[in-house]
Amino acid sequence: MRSTRLGIVCSLWIAGVMADAQTFRERVNVELVRVELLATDGQGQSVRGLRPEQIHVQVDGRAVSLESFEEPSVLPELPAAPPRSLPAAPQTAAAIPAAPDAPLANRHLFSMAILVDETSSEQSNRQAVLRDLFQFLEAPLAPDVEVLLMRFDGTLRVECPWTTDAERLRRAAAAISRHRVASALGMPGQLSDNPEQGAFKLEFDAMEAVGRVRTSLAGLFDALRQFPEKPGRKALYFVTDGAPFLTPSEIARDLIATSPSTGGSGAVPRAGHEGDYDRDLLVDSLAWNRTKSQSLLTDITRLALLRGIEIHPVRSAPHDLDGRVRTDRGFHERATVAGGRPPDLRSLRNAATVPTTDIAAGQGMEATAEATGGEAVLSRRMFEDDLRREISNRAAAYVLSFRDPFAGDHRFHRIEISLERKGMDLRYRRGYRILDTRESLIEGAINRLHVPADRNPLGVRLQLDSEGEENGLPLVRITVAYPAPPEAGGSVSGAGNVSIIGMCAVRDGALSQPIDLSGKADRASLTDSTWLVRSGKVRLKPGAYRWSFAIRDEQTGIASYLTFDRKLP
Repeated sequence: MRSTRLGIVCSLWIAGVMADAQTFRERVNVELVRVELLATDGQGQSVRGLRPEQIHVQVDGRAVSLESFEEPSVLPELPAAPPRSLPAAPQTAAAIPAAPDAPLANRHLFSMAILVDETSSEQSNRQAVLRDLFQFLEAPLAPDVEVLLMRFDGTLRVECPWTTDAERLRRAAAAISRHRVASALGMPGQLSDNPEQGAFKLEFDAMEAVGRVRTSLAGLFDALRQFPEKPGRKALYFVTDGAPFLTPSEIARDLIATSPSTGGSGAVPRAGHEGDYDRDLLVDSLAWNRTKSQSLLTDITRLALLRGIEIHPVRSAPHDLDGRVRTDRGFHERATVAGGRPPDLRSLRNAATVPTTDIAAGQGMEATAEATGGEAVLSRRMFEDDLRREISNRAAAYVLSFRDPFAGDHRFHRIEISLERKGMDLRYRRGYRILDTRESLIEGAINRLHVPADRNPLGVRLQLDSEGEENGLPLVRITVAYPAPPEAGGSVSGAGNVSIIGMCAVRDGALSQPIDLSGKADRASLTDSTWLVRSGKVRLKPGAYRWSFAIRDEQTGIASYLTFDRKLP
């Protein structure tokens, strides 16, 4: 057995890189929560000069004390297009602010991703928003700002990877604008895809609309995975006409209100049945609300909180929805139907009523933004101004940290922050959850499956060997080996325990279930060093896979992350 293990170590196919320069250190389990707080006044200007004693933080209603407090940094004026390899020009003594800035090289990036959802935004509406984006990109970006452009047409497509090149981004935005595609989901107030108002089944339309909302939200969920694992502020702008933020019950109400009423002979008895029919549809939609789209939007919010990403929904639709809101009528006149006949109180149909689903969509966008620390842009005319304001405020947040008062429960908790100073608008993420060790490894592996970012301080070697087939599927042996860390400094007795979590997926395919090879590693001697070796088998369908593995030495708490492509026969 010893010679076999030695042979494995000597012949390992290397999936990682050589170990990073990092000393082994003792693992410290301190569950600190870090929150960025942006305070603005009534004019939208960031507020500085707050002191720790003026800020009060509660977690699930329980007051907590701040462990640390960092004031916002002051960004210097940057030249139009400075070479990133050259240091900034030194300031004179008079120009140096009271709180000196960190060098640009040490400042964290502000990562802004813009996702244009073609499934839930009409072509002209998208172009109106993209025109504001063009204007924003007329000026060069600051060196500490990077932007990613994506579009979603049922599949998430990266049109321009992370870059600080404004001209490159403009070309990508122009390509998105020229790309013509019909939206699969109408805007609030116009969800029905039955413009001729012919015969159709409302329940089928409602089910189809809910399915399309889920597709759109799946694109938003996938976009959150495109942010790299590195420190810094992260913001995702989601361009949509608003329908993905409607609940299934609101979708049903919208479709009922805009569908044609039963007319012709026997209209009065049919109108009575119509009311019963409408209520049945709403009852069904409430059942969908508990199990379908609402849970996916909750999952999106939770993932954004876990990854520290602000969601900024951008409403691309115009506010005047097909003339349904009339200024030339009194309210009492709106409450009638064609021919002056009084409305049937048992039916929700009335084509002249205020489009409340438009309001509900805006409220859903605002709620998602508020929960994640972002800000909803409800008028497409304000998109450019909002981007510029976010850039100017990119380093204006206070950084607070506190100890988790519910240490070890690994559940979501609500954060509430208040100030003694009144009249401030506060933005911060409204919740947090501290992952346990296994969840952290799974999360890290999944994130790197979407955005590869190898980090290998353990010096891990990983090998995949085909072992034929089992029950008609390829069988693969996965072997992991790394030099045994020093015994000193470990906080867990019995060196050799290792956690190995892997994920894989074919291109544009579903993720596999976590591949867990954790356990006690064998020891093998190689020249003058000792290696820890652990292996296991996995059975998957044939295909070209991307693999991502997280390997954690339990004695030292040090983890390596490896990502690579390998096809299964």
